[in-house]
Amino acid sequence: MDANRSELESERLVIVKRRCIKIALALLLSCGLFCLPGCESGSESLRGAMEEKESAENIGAGGSEADEESSGEIMMPEDASSYVGSEWTVKALCDYFEGLGFTDISTVPCGPDDENYGMLIQELSIDDGLFGSGQWKAGESFSRDATITIYYNECPVLTTDNCSDFADILSDKDADYMSFAEEYDGRYVEFEAYVLSHITYDGGTSHIIDVVSGDYDGIDDLGISEEESVDGSVVRIGDRSWDNDIDESVEEGQNVVVSGKIDASWSGYNKQLYIECLSLKKR
Repeated sequence: MDANRSELESERLVIVKRRCIKIALALLLSCGLFCLPGCESGSESLRGAMEEKESAENIGAGGSEADEESSGEIMMPEDASSYVGSEWTVKALCDYFEGLGFTDISTVPCGPDDENYGMLIQELSIDDGLFGSGQWKAGESFSRDATITIYYNECPVLTTDNCSDFADILSDKDADYMSFAEEYDGRYVEFEAYVLSHITYDGGTSHIIDVVSGDYDGIDDLGISEEESVDGSVVRIGDRSWDNDIDESVEEGQNVVVSGKIDASWSGYNKQLYIECLSLKKR
């Protein structure tokens, strides 16, 4: 009897355990079936939010670039004054600004004077339609259709390299200097020469300086009496304004660089090519 009762109780315990296990499994299974879809849905929602944010950022970045392109603004790499001088030709400077993206470039020819005769590019300005025209600083930005104006020297300095007539007149002592002086009257020139003669008077305050194109060979005689013996033309230089950059300490036989302006009337007076000297420097 006791044995049967004990056996029944054991069976009941087994049944209870099985029921507990089933209940536990059912709870776990139902929890798993509920949580997994929830987690997956949350993951998809998070992923979707991240994708939307990334898409918005990409659209924003693209919009910024598009806005910059559509604005047509160009930043100036250098000050306007950095282009003034003789390092640029007019064509090269026009091509340069077109390469930056500007579409409206104009050029204005200007006559040289004693202050800027050596500069090919004299001035630059820009007109953006807002504040009128003026020069610019590096880092400033302007629209692509802003007008850039280049003021250039329409009569560049004559040298033996860019003017064959000038080279011929300097190398031939029998050349017609008056025809040359009349044709190029008022034009600025620059050339290398040597001092043939240097005479001072009025207590050393006045000077007569004659030069010959080229370098002194160290052999030929010098002095005003030797004009007929030199191969090239003898050019007289002077300074009637008294305020030009002339090194009056130059001596006969010294190599120099002469810069000045052709004067036809004084060429006739001196009976030789005369140049109003603006600069005389030793070399």
